[in-house]
Amino acid sequence: MMGPTLKNLEQLVRVPYGCCEQNAASTAPNIFVRQYLEATKTLTFELKEKTNRHMMTGYQRQLNYKNEDGSYSSWGGRNGRGSLWLTAFAMKLYALSSYYITIDSREVELSTEWI
Repeated sequence: MMGPTLKNLEQLVRVPYGCCEQNAASTAPNIFVRQYLEATKTLTFELKEKTNRHMMTGYQRQLNYKNEDGSYSSWGGRNGRGSLWLTAFAMKLYALSSYYITIDSREVELSTEWI
């Protein structure tokens, strides 16, 4: 039963896109698939490189939605009002991604202080 699901797990590895929420939500599967493949010792070099690229893309795109005070909002600094859940979600993704890509600790500190 799980065979087809696991075989197609690779389809969850996609380039992040969209607004703040969409970008975060489309970055997350790259992290979770990577964790699973490492845990099951089935990670290929190609998927390792692909998930790294997608996590970095998601991270860089997510920074576009960061406000000056360290919070995150749907449209970034344009509306000026930070969202607690978006900021917390971004910090969780950064924490998980930091095992695979470089995350700027100053960005995390500012956002954590805002929370």
